[in-house]
Amino acid sequence: MTSMWTEVQASPITVTVLGVAPGVETERAGRVVGAVVRRHRLREPVAVRLSCAGGPSGSAVVQVNLRVHGRAVRTQTDGPSGFALTLAAGRLDRQIHRVIIGPAAPWWPEPGRPALAYASRHTEIVRRKSFRLPTCTPSDAIGLLDAMDFSAFLFTDITTGTDAIVYWAGPSGARLARQRADRSAADRFDTPLTVDPGACPVMTASQAAALLCRQGLPFLFHSDPHSGRGQLLYRRYDGDLALVTAR
Repeated sequence: MTSMWTEVQASPITVTVLGVAPGVETERAGRVVGAVVRRHRLREPVAVRLSCAGGPSGSAVVQVNLRVHGRAVRTQTDGPSGFALTLAAGRLDRQIHRVIIGPAAPWWPEPGRPALAYASRHTEIVRRKSFRLPTCTPSDAIGLLDAMDFSAFLFTDITTGTDAIVYWAGPSGARLARQRADRSAADRFDTPLTVDPGACPVMTASQAAALLCRQGLPFLFHSDPHSGRGQLLYRRYDGDLALVTAR
């Protein structure tokens, strides 16, 4: 179900509901997100996706996509039904503020986000996404990581010509992991960044899924033995696994 609100002198907001959600929650999604974008005086269209599981007593995932001064911005928040929208509005407000004021802080805790790092039985990969990876510097990749509200971001490192990821590593800030340890790369970054010293593992997606579940990792960067490209496996909010590959 998709609903749309047009705020006076503000952003048109489209709300898409996946699963079953009370009508009042759909209306509330438009109101709370609209209040945030009005506060920041944004006029571009906003897309809200509300994914509900388990009815009113279950959980919900709220994803918001919009553009802030021409830059794509995304937030995603998980929480109990009835509270997820409040958590999402707070995170969206902070995210927009961070994008507007300039470089991001290295890391910031989010009380509304559950930890996705936990050991589990072997879980199948339920979603595979293939993209033409951006070729950029690690510093630029951190900007995209932050604006899109990801935990890890897969890209092609313009310094080495190979695939890599940047990811948040707690209060120490962002880290860079490359397919191969390249000591010849001139690592001068515009953003504080720690480089992982070793190469990423070479394994199939199935092997990566088994390792991620066994060790309780939130994500796993590895090289595919067949294509030679980097792949990013991660755990979704619903507990299933998704794989990002290079096109």
